[in-house]
Amino acid sequence: IYLTVHEAVAQLMPCDVFAIVLANPAEDVLHAVYLADGEGRWPPRDVPSDGLCGYVMARSGVVQIDDLATDQPFVVRYFGSTRKVRSILAVPIGGDGDIVGMISTQAYEPSAFDARHRLLLETIAAQFARWDPELKIAGLRFSNVMDVEDYKAFPSFDADPMKRKWNLWGYIDARDGAQAVRKAIEAEFKGFEAFIIANADTVMS
Repeated sequence: IYLTVHEAVAQLMPCDVFAIVLANPAEDVLHAVYLADGEGRWPPRDVPSDGLCGYVMARSGVVQIDDLATDQPFVVRYFGSTRKVRSILAVPIGGDGDIVGMISTQAYEPSAFDARHRLLLETIAAQFARWDPELKIAGLRFSNVMDVEDYKAFPSFDADPMKRKWNLWGYIDARDGAQAVRKAIEAEFKGFEAFIIANADTVMS
C-alpha cells in the first residue's frame, strides 16, 4: 500500500522525498513506516515528535511550506540524502477522532507546490483512508486567516474592492479557524471530507 501511494504521488506532483509516518498511541511514539528519496528506500524507524510529523499532527491540518530555508517551524532531520529540502506538502492521517500520522511529499526546489497539489494530495490521502475504513481525514481549506489586529484594515478595502478579489473577499478569524480544527478532530465520520473554512461575512463593508 505504501509503495502504491508513493508512486501515485510521484506521478502527480514534485516528489524528491516522500514519507508516511504513523503514531502508536500505546507506545507514544511516531514510526516512519515508509521513507524514500532520490537515493532510494530507507528502513522504517521511530522519529522524534518535534519534527515534521509531530508538527502536522499538532496542527491537525495540511501543512505547506514554500521555502524551508526561511520558514522552519519544526526540527529538521534527514533520513537519507543530506541534500536540503526546500518545499514541503504534508497531509495528516486521522482515525477514531484522533490524528494518527501523516503523508508528506517534499522537493529540493522552493515553492514547488500549489493549491492543485494540495487538492491532489488530499484526494490521495482519501484513498489511503478508504483502504482502512477506520481512518478519518478532514481536509480543512482555510480562507485568508485574520487576527484581531487585522480588522482595523478592513475599512480600507472598500476603496479598491478588486484588491481582495483573489480570495472572493472572504476571510476566517484565527479564533474560528482554531475552533474548526477542534471540531474536525471531534467529528464522528470515517473516510475523507473536505471543508472550506470561512466566516459568513466578508472583509467588505
